[in-house]
Amino acid sequence: IDLSSIDNRISDSLILRIWSSVAIIGVLSVGVLSFLFPKQFYDQFIWKYFWGPIVADAHGAAQVERFGGETFIPSAGLNDSVVAEPGYTVVSTAAYGIILVFALIGARVIFQRLEYDFKKETVLSFIPFMIFGGLIRVAEDLNVFIYTSTDSFFIPFPYSSLIISPIIYFVLFAVGILILVSSDKLSSRIDRATTEELIATVGTLMSVTLLLGFLYSTFLYDDVSLNILVLLVVLALTTVTSTALYFVLKRFTGLCEGSGLTSLGLIFAHSFDGFANVVSLDWLGKLGVEAQYNTKHVVNEGVRVLTRNIQPEWLSDLIGVTWPFMIIKIGIVVFLLWVLNEEFFEESPRTAFLTLIVAIAVGLGPATRDIVRVTLGI
Repeated sequence: IDLSSIDNRISDSLILRIWSSVAIIGVLSVGVLSFLFPKQFYDQFIWKYFWGPIVADAHGAAQVERFGGETFIPSAGLNDSVVAEPGYTVVSTAAYGIILVFALIGARVIFQRLEYDFKKETVLSFIPFMIFGGLIRVAEDLNVFIYTSTDSFFIPFPYSSLIISPIIYFVLFAVGILILVSSDKLSSRIDRATTEELIATVGTLMSVTLLLGFLYSTFLYDDVSLNILVLLVVLALTTVTSTALYFVLKRFTGLCEGSGLTSLGLIFAHSFDGFANVVSLDWLGKLGVEAQYNTKHVVNEGVRVLTRNIQPEWLSDLIGVTWPFMIIKIGIVVFLLWVLNEEFFEESPRTAFLTLIVAIAVGLGPATRDIVRVTLGI
């Protein structure tokens, strides 16, 4: 009898029960506190930092307001009301970070219980699904664009909140797990298909479907365009930079030993995100695009403000103020590769592969959303 295997299963079962209990208690606590203290807890905390920004984002409003249990879209300028703006705050960013770590712990235990063995091919097979995650965010942008143009939603609110950040990330997280488990079971019945091939096929079909929908929207709406030059510039800069960085790190450091070729995917994802931000925030005018975009992320905006205050004005006019974000992205990649070393993969393969999948997704998803949105001009 393999006692160690039995002990591991008991331990995993206990951890899963504890994890589930904490999740249920957390949700119930939020519900109870919101019911007992609607103004102090719900309005001033839950609505202001979490739900209010989603409402504003869904309606394309610069501000939304809550007063007397009623939400005003856009803000009505009432006294003593609670105001929320689209995007993230320091409070929401910290909270979502904690929730993400908590979700990873739960996913790791679930896969341990299912006895699923991750491979580097698994990580690569999820890349089309990660691209789909970014494209579904563009569907949200298109939905807001339709609302502001016609005063009616293509996807009505609050259902559209499921594709708005950050809720979309948890939806995609759940769908991703479902695809993986379903593909793993289906592959055992299909001799010629592996789990990874099925995951990649599903993700590709989902992504292509959305892309065709976006292409069709350019014929339906005059203001939806195709700025292909922007897409080509970002892809070219990303490809050159990520390939060069991969070979430098592989040649002169041991940082790519643990994750192997998937490290190139990680470098590409975050380089893509970096250049998507730089081009969409600072270089559109130079590429002949009149639209202007603003950042919703605390870190990115902080970088822009700091650079604008330190950098000479003539240099800011020439290259913009977002470029340090690219350096931060490279720093994040180097740190992640240092953490995801060969020893980590040998001792905790499931945790390492889950971390790698999430790390690539948080770069590739937002980058895809940003650059496709700019390409469509919405």
